[in-house]
Amino acid sequence: MGGMDPETLADGLAVHAPSALDFLRLSEQDMFNRHQRDGLDALEKPKLLTEDIRYPASLYIILKATRLCNLRCSYCNAWREGPNQVISFELLAKAIQNAMSLPGIRWLHIVWHGGETTLLSRRYFERAIWLQEHFRVDDRRVEHSIQTNATLLNEDWCRFFKATGFSVGVSLDFNEKNHDRHRRFKDGSGSYADARRGVDLLEKFEIPHGWLAVVDEQVMALGARGLLEGLLEQNVATVGFLNALPANDESSSPMPYLPWDRFVEFLRDVFRLWKAEYRDKITIRELDSLYRIVGGSDSRLCIYQGGCMGQYLTVEPDGVVSACDKYVGDEAFRFGSLATQSLQEILVNNSSLEQVRSESDALLSSFSLCANYKYCRGGCPHDARLNLRHGISSNCCGLYDLIEDMKEEER
Repeated sequence: MGGMDPETLADGLAVHAPSALDFLRLSEQDMFNRHQRDGLDALEKPKLLTEDIRYPASLYIILKATRLCNLRCSYCNAWREGPNQVISFELLAKAIQNAMSLPGIRWLHIVWHGGETTLLSRRYFERAIWLQEHFRVDDRRVEHSIQTNATLLNEDWCRFFKATGFSVGVSLDFNEKNHDRHRRFKDGSGSYADARRGVDLLEKFEIPHGWLAVVDEQVMALGARGLLEGLLEQNVATVGFLNALPANDESSSPMPYLPWDRFVEFLRDVFRLWKAEYRDKITIRELDSLYRIVGGSDSRLCIYQGGCMGQYLTVEPDGVVSACDKYVGDEAFRFGSLATQSLQEILVNNSSLEQVRSESDALLSSFSLCANYKYCRGGCPHDARLNLRHGISSNCCGLYDLIEDMKEEER
């Protein structure tokens, strides 16, 4: 193999716990078995595209490293059982090599997703970081985040996250009662206590982390103050809200669903109280980003960005590349496969990608006459598409009243 000397691979990484980065100084022979080394040799001379092609300056790759999961959450159909539910070493190496060699990318964010990612060994992730530095050709910024249910976290995982600069998203639903209603182990028992123990470890090791919580009717029944006080009691500093969504595959079994208009009304209630009493105590991702935009910031959460198709890509365990993971199960949003194509080939002259990009841009542009369009840019195209699927049609993405509340606070 060519590339960077293993002794220099750790350069540029924030070293908080040097012993946890020893893997970066391992030789190729010590890091990989013979079969894996043969696979890497095939990637030594990638087919790089040199045409004048405009790639996004920042690229998000959501690596569905595994579909295996130790939970059976009621509003999730992403888990699978059986063989071939972990992305192979060959596909993992190809995804990283391709992402590191795309020209013009200045900021690459790799999001490790599942299934449950911590069912994989730490060695799996160590190899991924090793490959990232081996295939580095420029000074592009690379950041990693991992989404986990936190039930399997231990001190070794935390040392790894600390050393490599991983940020962590924890799937945890507000409080024990709400969490255990939906997020259960295979035997039906609740997972809150185990998840909470994992969060305590993240706090102990000072790992950047935030909660990602699903909002349904039971959560809304807590009321804004009950919700916010409950989060503070659990020492939550950052949280993201997701409304419960139906499956994209309509043949799937019914799943909990909180319609977008109900979710926005909930956000309005929470915003009023959050802005008045809690903003300096807790960051609510969706509210904080939009409120900053209304105040003049141009740093945007993806759902307020517009034009996201092709900038957020999901890689499935079998190599299939699709739009962000909100579209899992929707055949129209599959763009190709790393099993037979390079990432460059999937992103360039791809009729499927161009079609969904055009359709999504047109859908969001249909909201452009709304007086508050400049703030939300039409919102998330998946939300807009879901609203149409459920017969909700208007000239606004649904955030108008929430934005008006925010503008009133700015006056």
